[in-house]
Amino acid sequence: MLRDALSEAFTWSPVTKPQSADELAKLLSAAGPRTIGVYVAKRRSLRSSRPRKWTCSPRLEPKRKPAWRSSPYSIFHRYIVDEVFGPRFCDHKPPTIHYHKTIEEAIADARALPGIAAAMLATRMTDLRDICTAGELMPQKSTYFFPKLATGMVINPLY
Repeated sequence: MLRDALSEAFTWSPVTKPQSADELAKLLSAAGPRTIGVYVAKRRSLRSSRPRKWTCSPRLEPKRKPAWRSSPYSIFHRYIVDEVFGPRFCDHKPPTIHYHKTIEEAIADARALPGIAAAMLATRMTDLRDICTAGELMPQKSTYFFPKLATGMVINPLY
């Protein structure tokens, strides 16, 4: 069970399933900026999980700066996916990960597989600033911003 596998590094709290994505965001925000919502489709349960330490171990990422290691996206990918989920639940193979724009889509996908959906708060501007000023790239999938800026192109003849 995932909760047992992560119990040394995370605290777990049951959460009443919110009625909307906004309500889930409020629940996660109230629990703390590095809280990850975990929905387990087989049990139809939602729990909030918080790392006991606010950073990914320097042992796992010795070359990364503390600002990068403290991102919930870094903790999720580098610790939960790479160190726990793959080795313990996927026979040491990388798990298949689907990224969704909404928690509703993620939960629907988890139910269809069945699988697990993880929800994290949007990247805070302070985290973005701290990671970038430390000279690091943002963790995978931490920079989905909406609405997207409109893009355009102008073509001028060069003669």
